[in-house]
Amino acid sequence: MNKNDKSLVEVWKWKEKVYDHLKGLPSKDYIEEIKSDAEKLLSDNGIKLTKFPAKNKSRKVA
Repeated sequence: MNKNDKSLVEVWKWKEKVYDHLKGLPSKDYIEEIKSDAEKLLSDNGIKLTKFPAKNKSRKVA
């Protein structure tokens, strides 16, 4: 088994663990859990994201 295969197995196990943890949550709790996990990952790795205000204009589709 090469290094890439081991990495894929680790990612798959992590995905399954996260799915088992979150599968019974209501959507509001799910979103809050994902948001807190993302904020923790960003802060642990020293990543700062720039926030942009949402545009309220809807675009016309041709």
